Amino acid sequence: MMLQARHGEAYQPRADGAGLSAAADGGTAPAQGKLLQLAEMMLRKRHAEVGLASSEALMVLIEVLEEQGKHAAAADLLQGDAGKLITLEADRRRLVASLRTATGDHEAAAAEHRALLEANPDDWLAIVGFIDATLGADPGDTQLEVCERMVEQLATTAQGMPRGGKLRGPRLARCEMALRRLRVAASGGGDGAAAGATAMALADVVACYVEAHGQLASAAMDITEYTRALREGGHTAAAE
Repeated sequence: MMLQARHGEAYQPRADGAGLSAAADGGTAPAQGKLLQLAEMMLRKRHAEVGLASSEALMVLIEVLEEQGKHAAAADLLQGDAGKLITLEADRRRLVASLRTATGDHEAAAAEHRALLEANPDDWLAIVGFIDATLGADPGDTQLEVCERMVEQLATTAQGMPRGGKLRGPRLARCEMALRRLRVAASGGGDGAAAGATAMALADVVACYVEAHGQLASAAMDITEYTRALREGGHTAAAE
């Protein structure tokens, strides 16, 4: 986990207590809980007295908090002075967003992803993270419109940057939002005309992406999920 955090890979908070507590050899759950509480107390005491010495020490405390289900406390810690031990802001914000998601605070998670996009409109992890956090488990028109406005803001930001027209993220984000619309239409049992129009919208933005970036070796892989959804008429999109 510490290597993931340091190298910027996606960080997934533990929701099942499957890390430090599961590693205790033969202990009962109450005993494991007491060990975690003791570890937290010792680490917090050190933090209060002399501070944490490194990002690794911080991540140990974060994991101890996670194992106890204290995701909000872990996120608060990262957003305080201790979080500065993680020197890359993008890594820190992704950690906070993951922890806020684990608590069910999707609005706070979306805000972290949005901050990343203000700095870099080509950050694909932040684009998908914002969309996932905003749509949640039950996406509706209001949430979809919020995401679509964000996507158009990315395009505007990119236009004001040197070589911003070369960025793949904003155009690919339009494909992603069209796919999300198609998923909602395919799962909602609406009329065929509306579903067909949604599929056409996806086809249009995929064509625009190919026109702008089709010369890149990665282009075919970038749009695989979207072309597959078009071939299968949205049925696969609805099932995912």
